[in-house]
Amino acid sequence: MMRLAFITLAAVVSCTFAEPNLDFLSDEYIEYLNSQDLPWTAGRNFEKDTPLSHILGLLNGVEITDPPSELETVYHEDNGEELPKEFDARKKWSKCGSIREIRDQSGCGSCWAVSSASVMSDRVCIHSDQRNQLRISAADILECCPSCSPPDGCIGGNPYAAFMEWTDSGFVSGGQYHSNIGCKPYPWPRCGMHCKKHYIAPKCKKECDKGSQLKYEKDKHYGKKAYTITSGDERQIQLEIIKNGPVVATFTAYTDLITYKHG
Repeated sequence: MMRLAFITLAAVVSCTFAEPNLDFLSDEYIEYLNSQDLPWTAGRNFEKDTPLSHILGLLNGVEITDPPSELETVYHEDNGEELPKEFDARKKWSKCGSIREIRDQSGCGSCWAVSSASVMSDRVCIHSDQRNQLRISAADILECCPSCSPPDGCIGGNPYAAFMEWTDSGFVSGGQYHSNIGCKPYPWPRCGMHCKKHYIAPKCKKECDKGSQLKYEKDKHYGKKAYTITSGDERQIQLEIIKNGPVVATFTAYTDLITYKHG
């Protein structure tokens, strides 16, 4: 399985088609989608009376922009060799525990920070010959990256900026909620798609959590280089993942996404 989370930022294109004027939480909408001979199956993931604000809180997590001009676009030399039909980063880099972790952003639109922290952690391990099991703090990215997001990073942010900030200013360590790992573990519990609370990103505090023996400024970790892969070039993205590990990818979410089941 390829986990799509990494230093490369690739836009994923979604196809659209004319839809009747149906409530996107209705049974009729699900039935309509399944009648369109799509390569995937729609089903119910949310109750019919789910507030729109709740769904938007889950989806509004990334500010999709063009890559900054100062961010290098990397192109891998391609000799046309056949790529494997399957690739599982957990198997290739089996000693990197971060690759097996599935982080939960809780009731905060922080997918941009959570996925960025995951990929940073994965790459630190991969490029240390699987010795360094550091977890980069998603909380530090969420709270202390002024170029990444509006005042509230829980309503979205920019992963391009997160990786550039990592190389320039660094981020501290931190595992998942209540993990007691690192300087700043994630502040909120897992809740899947059914979060009862919606959080506001805390103000930046340049200090480690109580109980941590680490010092904030001394715990900073830095990326060597931030770059992007050509948007929409699937083969280049595959080559990047196979060579260097997971990538961060962003995509535009349409209403039919909330009905996705499998396929």
